[in-house]
Parts: sequence; structure tokens; C-alpha cells
Amino acid sequence: MRGAQRFRNAEDPMPIRGRKEGPGSAGRSKLKASGSRMLTAGEMAKLSPSMRLLLLVLDDKNWYQFAWRTGQAVDAKNVGRALPLPVVLRIARKKAGVLATDIDALHTFLTGFGVFFSVYWLVEFFANKVLDRFPIQLQVDATNPSLMADGVPVRDRLGTILDTGFVIEIALAVPHSPLLDTSIGDIGMPADATYKGKKLTGKGIVVGIIDDGCPFAHQDFLVNAGTAAAPVYRARTAMIWDQATDWTANAATKGWKKGPNYGREITAADIEKAINAPVNPVKPHVTPQGWVEEDAVYDYLQYPMGSAGKPASHGARVMGIAAGNGRAAMARPGIAPEAEVIFVQVPPMLLDVVPGQLSHHILDGLSYIFGHARAGGKAAVVNISLGGNTHAHDGTSPWEYAMDQLLANPDRSIVVSAGNGFEADCHVSGTVAANKTVNQDWWIKPEDPTPNDVELWYDNTQQIEVSLIAPEGTTLGPYKIGTSQPIVRGGTTIGYIDHNVNLNGDCCALIWMFETGAPLPGLPPPPTTGAGPAPAGKWTLSIRNAGGRPIRYHAWIQRDDVGPPGGRRQQSRFDPEATDPRHTICDLANGRLTISVGAHNAATQEVGRYSAAGPTRPVGPAAGRDKPDVLAPGEAAPNGRGVLATASARAQPTRIGGTSASAPHVAGIVALILEYAKFKGVALTAAQIRAAIRASGKKAGIKPNRHQIADRYPRIKQAAVWNDVVGTGKVDLERALRFLFP
Repeated sequence: MRGAQRFRNAEDPMPIRGRKEGPGSAGRSKLKASGSRMLTAGEMAKLSPSMRLLLLVLDDKNWYQFAWRTGQAVDAKNVGRALPLPVVLRIARKKAGVLATDIDALHTFLTGFGVFFSVYWLVEFFANKVLDRFPIQLQVDATNPSLMADGVPVRDRLGTILDTGFVIEIALAVPHSPLLDTSIGDIGMPADATYKGKKLTGKGIVVGIIDDGCPFAHQDFLVNAGTAAAPVYRARTAMIWDQATDWTANAATKGWKKGPNYGREITAADIEKAINAPVNPVKPHVTPQGWVEEDAVYDYLQYPMGSAGKPASHGARVMGIAAGNGRAAMARPGIAPEAEVIFVQVPPMLLDVVPGQLSHHILDGLSYIFGHARAGGKAAVVNISLGGNTHAHDGTSPWEYAMDQLLANPDRSIVVSAGNGFEADCHVSGTVAANKTVNQDWWIKPEDPTPNDVELWYDNTQQIEVSLIAPEGTTLGPYKIGTSQPIVRGGTTIGYIDHNVNLNGDCCALIWMFETGAPLPGLPPPPTTGAGPAPAGKWTLSIRNAGGRPIRYHAWIQRDDVGPPGGRRQQSRFDPEATDPRHTICDLANGRLTISVGAHNAATQEVGRYSAAGPTRPVGPAAGRDKPDVLAPGEAAPNGRGVLATASARAQPTRIGGTSASAPHVAGIVALILEYAKFKGVALTAAQIRAAIRASGKKAGIKPNRHQIADRYPRIKQAAVWNDVVGTGKVDLERALRFLFP
């Protein structure tokens, strides 16, 4: 990664206003002198709906909402410091001129706007000629994020960036959340994992995991290069990028290096030093019995993993299914037990506490993994067991575009959980006749400390008017196309709405409703005047067609996995009598080249009652396509318990269920396919890999979930939308190999 290394010294994960300027300082001074101005209507049209609403949040100085929308907490004590505001740029490559051919010029140009970015995206931009999405971080003032760190208003800086003509769209990053036992025998693994005489283990292939919790000191990810009496451990985890933790001088003494733009990273060599060196004679990292004391290693490296209160993690179990070697007690190997692992640790706070903009972290993680794999001349598959319900569910979101573009180069694949939304009451759809109104009930829980969001999507007719009817009957609106404003009830702002033509050409009404109860402690409090909590109860989303022809619409509620301290999560829902479980594939899994995976039970052959259904949204610029692509085990016991997988702080395996478990089965399968392709001297494209996975699917024998059949809800059962639930059927490795290498 020579291009990445070239700019390592230019990185500063927490800039200080007034500090000595680095690359691009002349550009920043010039921009600051330009003064403040309002964005034009044309410039506003180049922002995503969530970006426009965030500007309203900044205008109102509602730092509680800012924390929820960005995962960043404003604090008056942070004078002179900055917060990262992740956005995704769309680049006009044809207008780039010298910027498209000179990596130094592009680096200076971008840093001139007071932004940070992963240098791996910079290298990818020059290696991948179809890439036109570019995640960056606007560095905003930590005490007043309506200003950049250099004092320029954020609105002004966005306008200046758009004025260049080099950037034609700016989208705010969005939140996503986490979605072996007998399962390995239900994916068509050839006998003895051997195909045409070639033993398949994933050796020489990179399996990338973007998740929370890397069990790098676990036996499943270590190889003993010594003896039982005198073990010398080698780490199978080649790299960890901890995006959540700032690099410090103390961390450097343990082997951590500065991460690409933010966070910190560590290599296998330094992991091995921490395990094998007698750095703590009071509590040795390797016991006399030859076992690694995981807690001691994690504590020494100051990696927040494996503590007594957290014996298992989402990332550990996902990683174990995809690539565990089965050397731990009672364990069984994962799908690709000799693959090299690169792990990207996303900020746990953005998963567990404030669901901030994780799409930016995911995109940065993808470029990091693929960049390291390319530098080592290796093929790579990345597993993402995260997702949400944002955007149009048709593959046109900025993050899904970027994922597809990253897959333009061969020897790469991305596998994504389809999501667990079938029974979540998160989606409604229908047709509004000409000059008619359709109402959809939206139930918001009381004492909810979190915001509640809805997105309404329809094709670009610009004839829809949206109103909100409060629980007591007050009608707010109508909000016509071209609206971006606060939602005001009785003189109090209780939310925001943006109703405009979106960047993908469709129309979207995005509603950000405030919390209904006391705010979470530890976050900046909401404004004391002018804003207040939204009423709990039955809201009604009223959709009026003011045009002369019928309009098809879809609406999704964003996931809400956070509740009050000690309480249950506070997910809002549509009326279960009206919900439609189709089109519930998560917002990372609708791409044209990514592989989306639903879940079935390996013991009963039933489809998981929660497993999300396709197809992608059937209207707009990206017509409906089949999703999910395949099914894989998400459960492995008759009672619906999950698949046994690696635990982080104990030898015994633990269980993980849902499509979070099914996706890494397929990621491991793809690693084996890539290994065989390398053996044959063939470079596979992402399209070829996805075609083989889909061609391997088998529908015979899988059944609708019997528990769902017996329940009153959901109203629409799996059997009624069967093909939309199962995709091409259960994945089968041997059939996929025969498809590619008959």
C-alpha cells in the first residue's frame, strides 16, 4: 500500500482549531475568507434528504438529535477540538481533470476543504476507474457543529465543495445494526472439503469481517508453531483496524499504529508478541497447559473484548462461522478454517448506544480490507452482518453504489445479511388512486428516549402530499414536494420532515420524529425551549395523491434497537393488519453484485420466521430484482436456537441466530470458491461469484416456519410470498463449484 503509506504522516484523527496547518492549509484559509452564505435550491437538491434534515438540526442547535443522527456528542468542554461528520461524496470523474490522474493533487484538493478520509479510498480511486463514491469526514467544531473546525459554517462549506463541479452529490452516512455444530453439513460441503482432488480450507484467501469484537487471541484463530509443551502461537488475524479507539503513545508501546485517518491498527506480528512474550509474569498470557489467557492478552493490548462481563460478541461468532479452525474445546471448524482474517472493529457505541452513521465506517472498512488484499496479491471476501431500513431498498443508496463499484475489480466479493425484518412490521406499501388519500397507522411507544424515523418512497411524479395526524387528532401538514422544515405542533418542534426528489431520481418523504420520553443520560440534553418530545401513541401517515394517475408507494420504519436504561427496545411499528413483509431486505443488501443471505434452520429445514423477504423495490430507476440470493443456516436446533460458533472469552462455543449467522456461512463458501479459482489460475469477478452462488440454490426440502403458521401475525405468511423469501434456495458449495468448474 505505497499510496496509503505516502500520506500516513498527514493524518490527524482529532484536529485542533488553530493548530499548525498541514497539507491543504492554503485552501482552508482561502475558503474561510469566502464568508457565509445560504445554499441555493440547486445545491440543496444535490444533498441527500438526511443531509438536508441534519442542516435543520444544526440550525436549531439540537445537540441531542445531533448525537442520535451522527453518533457524536457535543460538549462545551471540547473547545478547540473537532468531531467527524461522515458523508459520502459523488465524484464527477469526467470533470476531475488532473485530479483523476495525480494522487498528490487529489489529496491536497480534498484536505483543502478541512476534511479527512481513509487513504485506502484515495488509492482505490486511482485503481478502480468506475468508482465515483468517496466517503469523507467533515471536521466540525465539537462545541458548535454547525461550524467547521476552521470556523466556516457547514452550509457554506458544503456549497463551496459543490461549487467545484468535481463533487455533484453529498449524502449523510446512515446507521446500521447487527442483525457450528451441524450447520456445516447443510451447505453442500463436499466430502472431506475436497473438490476434484483439491482440499479446500481457504488458505491464501482473505476473509474480511466488519463487526464488533475480534477474538484474535482465541484458539480458533491461532496456530501453534511450537510444541504442546512449548507453544509458539501464530495469529491468523493478519490485521485489525480498531475504528473505535484513538491511537495513543501508550498504545504504540503495545504494537498499535495509527489507523488510516482515524482509529488504530495492529498486525499479526504484534498480536503474536502480545501472546508469546512474557510481558506479565504475574498473569502470563500462555498458561503452563499451553492455553492462551485471552483476557490477559486483550487487557494488555487494551482491546475492549473478552472481559468477564462480555463472554461472547457478535463479531466473534460471525468470524468463527466464516473462518474458525475448531481448535478450541468442543468446537468445530468454520467454513474456511485456514483463511487469513482482516477484521474491522466498528465503534460499539454506534451499535449499542447511539445508532450513528455506520455506513461510513463500513465503506472505509471495505476499502481497507480490499486494499490490503490487493497489496498482498490475494483475493478477498468481506462479510457484513449489519443492516437497517434506510433508503429506497433498490440498490441505489450511495453506500450500495459504492459497494458495487468496489466489486468492479476481480477477486472480490461482499456477502451481506438479508436482515430479520419479515415480522418487524416495518414496511407498508400500496397504491393511492388519483385524487385519493391513503392512511397508514404508525404506533410510537411511550417513554422512548430515541427518535423514530419513517421514509416514504415513490416514483418521481411530484404529486404526493404527506400529512401527519397526531394521536389526539391534530393534523400537521400537508407537506408538499419541495419541503424541508421542522414538524411543529402547538408551537413546539417535535421533529423534521424533508419531502423532495432524492439523489436517485425518486421522491422521498423522510420523517425524523423526536423522542417521546426522557432523553438518555450521558448525551447532550435537548433544547429547553422551542423543541419538545413527540406524543406517544397512534400516529397516522396520511398520503394524498394530488395527481391524475395512481401512484405506488413504499414506506419503511428505521430500526430502533435502543431503549431506556434497563428497559426493552422501543421499536415503533406500523399497524400489523396493514404491514407487508415483502421488500424488507436490509439497506445494505440490495446491490447488483453483493450477495444477500436469508436464514433457514439446518435441523428442521424451516425458513427462519424472521428472515427478510424481497424483492427490491419494484419501481423507480432500479426495477425490482430477486433478493435474497440464497439461504444459509441461521439456526441449527429444532427449537430454533442459533448456530454454535466462537465465543470470545471462554473455550466453549456459544450460539448466534438470525441472518447474522447465515451470511458468514456464505462468506466462507466464497472463500473456498476463490481458493479453488486461484488453484486453477482463474480470476473471478463478483458477478461470476454471485451467479454461481445463486445457481447453487436448492428449494427442494425447505419449508415455511411452522411457528409462524400457527401465530396470528404476521398477516401475510411466508407461504404466500415464498419465492420472495427463499431466493434461489439453500446454498450449496459443491453445486457452485460445478457451475464454475464443471
